[in-house]
Amino acid sequence: MTAQQTKRFGDVWWVLAMGVVALIVGVVIEASARPSERTVTSGSLSAVVPAGWLVTSDLDGLQLSDEFGSTTEVSISIVTGYPTSGQAAAAGERHAAQGLVLYRLLSQGATDLRPEGTTLSYAFVDPLPDVPQPKLGREVYWSVGATVVSARLIAAADDFGRVEPVFADIVRSVEVQP
Repeated sequence: MTAQQTKRFGDVWWVLAMGVVALIVGVVIEASARPSERTVTSGSLSAVVPAGWLVTSDLDGLQLSDEFGSTTEVSISIVTGYPTSGQAAAAGERHAAQGLVLYRLLSQGATDLRPEGTTLSYAFVDPLPDVPQPKLGREVYWSVGATVVSARLIAAADDFGRVEPVFADIVRSVEVQP
């Protein structure tokens, strides 16, 4: 290899290295400029959700699913018929009446996510896929004036630990406009 070929070979590597560095810097700048959260609204409800989550809003509230396309479902709605403390018990009865397979109430009581809120945690087997899938659920009920708000998370048992902290952040962010 001659000295001139060696210099050209070094120049090519220098150009490639600079191109890779520029690409990495561009990706970092784009990631830092992209919002990680967004506020979504439906009727009198609003919540802060991760930017990549899919949101469907309707008259009943907000339906959310995570960006990984998993079977994670989050819903937020205004409910009527019971005071906050009665909602969790009513939800347990509703789940049993729906005939959820192997439904098991795991816990019920006060929650630290919302003041004076109650929570209900449960497990069941979703019979709809070809292979029945164990799922976990958590519902939180709290009052805002005369309004009772319900937030529900249902996720595959394997995904639940990953999405429960996100659910907790969503619940803490919910606001109800009069």
